[in-house]
Formats: sequence, structure tokens, C-alpha cells
Amino acid sequence: MRIPLIALTTAALAAGCDAANEVEPSTKPMVDYPETHQIAVVDEYFDTATTDPYRWLEDDHSDVTKAWTDVQNAVTFC
Repeated sequence: MRIPLIALTTAALAAGCDAANEVEPSTKPMVDYPETHQIAVVDEYFDTATTDPYRWLEDDHSDVTKAWTDVQNAVTFC
């Protein structure tokens, strides 16, 4: 009695997987995030150049960072 149940379950799962693969993926992003600007900052550590284009976000008291946070929150909490 157990073997037919296992065979039916396996067949049902296989059919579900085939149906899921037939769905075409969407090319449109689900969320339209605002653009985050980058700045040209390069530091050198032990003869290795390291870029830090989002360093401006580290100043959490700046008006620019607050405005960026407000825009990101508007997308997140809509």
C-alpha cells in the first residue's frame, strides 16, 4: 500500500516542477529602487588601491544621507 502512495507523490511533485519551469520569468524588477550616486574615492592600504564609492553614506548626520534614507524608506514601506 505504501509504494503506490510514494509513486503518486513523486509523480505529483515531478509534474509540479515541470509546470513551474514553463512559467516565463519577468524581466521587469519587482521594486523600482532609486539610483544611489557614487563618488570617486580611492584609498591605498598596504600598496592596494581600494575604492569606496558610497563613503558619503557613512555620515549619518548629513542632509544628503537623510534624504537618501527617506527615499529608500518610501520604497520599502509603500
